[in-house]
Amino acid sequence: MKIWLFLSVFLIVTERSHAQKRDCFRQHLLEAIKINQEAKSFYGELSKKTSDRIFRRLIRAERIGLIFAAPFDRKAQLYHKQGIPLFCDEFIPIPPSFTPPIRLPPPKEDFSNINWSDFRSDLNKAVDQGDFLEIQRSAMRGIKALEHYPQFYCMLRHVFESIYRISQFAPQRIEASSKLGLSSPKKIILKLIKLHVRSIRSSYEIDQWSAPLQLEGIPVLCHELPSLLNELNN
Repeated sequence: MKIWLFLSVFLIVTERSHAQKRDCFRQHLLEAIKINQEAKSFYGELSKKTSDRIFRRLIRAERIGLIFAAPFDRKAQLYHKQGIPLFCDEFIPIPPSFTPPIRLPPPKEDFSNINWSDFRSDLNKAVDQGDFLEIQRSAMRGIKALEHYPQFYCMLRHVFESIYRISQFAPQRIEASSKLGLSSPKKIILKLIKLHVRSIRSSYEIDQWSAPLQLEGIPVLCHELPSLLNELNN
């Protein structure tokens, strides 16, 4: 009886593990929605509801993203079956619960507008050329430009870092697929990057909404969005 109970639990855990592995993009979004719902409540009290529109827009975008994530996860399953974790390591794990931040001193730097459209244009060109190295360079130019604003533009920085991270994993995924005789995932990887590039404008607008709170030392979004490049070789 005990052995059957053990096997049943083992199978359930294994199935859940495989399900999460197969749906890495969707799982990432579900985790993000949970964290942002908790963050919305916390920052809403701290900002007297001023931050609510930021998280409403962000959570709405993530819920819409679940629809777009489905075909990426379905395609990735073909590679998962052969041991290639396509679209899994590309997304970092999100903590299971929101940790309230410490209120910061007002930023030393001034907030100013940046020309986000130039970065988007460069990235679109690199994606259209299918050049992952140039995608990384373009994304890094955006990341470097935002170093002047360490307490601002946290959403836009997150998008640039996501693009960089996905493009750095791309050659590994393509090479591993080739060795196993699988079709190249290059096209669908470029589609995922393109999806991120399309979010640049909305990310910039969310950062514009966030700036007045960040000027008060409220680290909205900056606290919730960790660096995606810490363990990568830049």
